[in-house]
Amino acid sequence: MILNVLMLAPSIYMLHVYDRVLTSQNRFTLLAITGLVLVIYGIIGLLEWLRSNLLVRLSAAIDLAESEKIHAAAFAPTPLARQMSPAQVVQDFATVRQLVTGSFVLALLDLPWVPLYLGVLFAFEWPLGLLAVLGIVLLICIAIITEKLSKEPLQESSKIASQAAFMLNKQHRNIDIISALGMIPVLGKRWQTHNQQALLLQMQASDKMAKLSAVGRYIRLTLQSLVLGVGAYLVLEGQMSGGMMIAGSILLGRALAPVEQLIASWKQFMQGMEANQRLQQLLQANQQQQQDFDLPSPMGHISVENLSLVLEGRKEPVLQQINFKLNAGQILAVVGASASGKTSLARLLLGIVQPTSGEVRLDNADLRQWSRDKLGKYMGYLPQDIELFEGTIAENIARFQEVDDSQIIAAAQLAHVHDMIVRLPQGYQTVIGEGGLNLSGGQRQRIALARAVFGQPKLVILDEPNSNLDDQGDAALAQTLVDLKQQGTTVIVISHRTHLLNVVDQMLLLQDGKQLLFSAKDKVLSQLQSGAR
Repeated sequence: MILNVLMLAPSIYMLHVYDRVLTSQNRFTLLAITGLVLVIYGIIGLLEWLRSNLLVRLSAAIDLAESEKIHAAAFAPTPLARQMSPAQVVQDFATVRQLVTGSFVLALLDLPWVPLYLGVLFAFEWPLGLLAVLGIVLLICIAIITEKLSKEPLQESSKIASQAAFMLNKQHRNIDIISALGMIPVLGKRWQTHNQQALLLQMQASDKMAKLSAVGRYIRLTLQSLVLGVGAYLVLEGQMSGGMMIAGSILLGRALAPVEQLIASWKQFMQGMEANQRLQQLLQANQQQQQDFDLPSPMGHISVENLSLVLEGRKEPVLQQINFKLNAGQILAVVGASASGKTSLARLLLGIVQPTSGEVRLDNADLRQWSRDKLGKYMGYLPQDIELFEGTIAENIARFQEVDDSQIIAAAQLAHVHDMIVRLPQGYQTVIGEGGLNLSGGQRQRIALARAVFGQPKLVILDEPNSNLDDQGDAALAQTLVDLKQQGTTVIVISHRTHLLNVVDQMLLLQDGKQLLFSAKDKVLSQLQSGAR
């Protein structure tokens, strides 16, 4: 309010110069009002600086308040989160924060004070005020047309750009195989096709907005000249002074400036609103996924009831009507040919993927009743594609939590990898690259096993845990399964190799996503041998 009231100073200054100083030839008056207006300009500059500072701090406050939620939602096990790359989510968040400090918000803050300038113009002479109202109406019409013409191409451009970013992120994660197979140029062309489509749509929207912005600028310049012309006519008619004529032109420019600025920054506003909409949908999906009720620590009883999964874009189910139960401390071997649904079952049991129908229950509670963070500390998972993260071995085992060293060592000893780690030059403080690039496949797998059993989880799922292990590693893995069983941990192990069958209690045979057999290990093996004969 103070800033916009003080912005009347240039008009009042011109009014006094033309109507008082030039007529009276009083140099003291000129000096006095010039000194006063310079002080006012200093205050205006200070207020502009304070306003910008407040908006920058507001943007930082939004980041501090929401960044943790945004990060959690970006990695949430929701379909929407899987369609967006984390890089795109972060970019959307940055776009929203930039909108807060951008010219669009500044124009919005000035817009409510336009009637103040219109009122002064009408006080001078009603034709001047009428011209200003006409200009504002025309500029508002241009803003509405801009929104109509640019909304659809900007939305489509944003959607395609998001897909392109997701594609690029996925390619970067698999850079080794892409590079080894010489696929970089081909995949680069595919990405470029998406990128060019997004760029073309963005250019179309920008062209339309640029044309309408130019029309708006033309209207503003024309009206300013018309105000001078009409003012000059009124001066000749003796209805107003020359100072009012000059002051009216300045006031008109000030009245039209916020509206014109809104049009000029409309693209930024549209992009910010699109980004905000995607973020709100992402947060809402994650919030629906989470439950606030704090369930007691589970024992590890697993119950799978009529579990089915149909992936998006496929008609045939990946898994169909899976049913089994495990008591705490039991070990289940899931076997079957490739593409029988074993890994999909593991992801469902972990709550990473939501079933199309049926339920996975942990101690009789549906997994969806648990928040992801609380459930994670009771789970252990060793995937087929082993991912270790940039940091020390100790940090990777501890899942990057700040814990006592004794807990890290206990997990390493349970995975029988402690001796291997202490032989390394820096031991547990050995820094490994992203993906464990400084370690062999077997070393990565054994450290990932220690991470899986860290914190004494109640359910451990191992997907092909011995794919990179030698005979000694196999024996150590088998002993780890025995130790987990003794401490009451339920274990589900997926493996093509038969070395681990000696320590399992139950077996589940899958074929084409269907459950063929589930029973005690000896009974299943007997049935398989009978079927083979």
